[in-house]
Amino acid sequence: KHKKSKKTKKKILLLPTKRYPQKFSITQKTFNFIIDCLVNTKHDIYFKDHPTESSLLEFKKFNKLKKIKILQRKKIIENIKIDFDIIFGFGTTGLIRYNSKAVSLVKFYGKSAYIDQKKYYDMNGAKLIKYPGNQKEIKKILKSYL
Repeated sequence: KHKKSKKTKKKILLLPTKRYPQKFSITQKTFNFIIDCLVNTKHDIYFKDHPTESSLLEFKKFNKLKKIKILQRKKIIENIKIDFDIIFGFGTTGLIRYNSKAVSLVKFYGKSAYIDQKKYYDMNGAKLIKYPGNQKEIKKILKSYL
């Protein structure tokens, strides 16, 4: 469905929520999987940590690959003037404004987290957010956009 623009370099944003110690390894594993899928492509990967409380995710090591562009943490996403093509997050409100370009990974946190989060996004007018439930579905979404 996004056929025309296949050739162009896309901008992918990873947007974590605040740190949840009990969910940290899921967050890290899921973001790392997305990065692995993209690391050998020409696309740009951006990472923007939560403005008020760091998620403690460390992507500096990827920065050595010059693959991940780290955006200023203190800046709120609404003020960043980059036109992202696809945005991955878990439960961040930042996904709402991207709606059809947004992918919430909240299903990886379990069913009740997903139900609450989807209700919140739907109520705020973001009914087009995608909710993959496994790595295969993430790959499918990436394929359809890139």
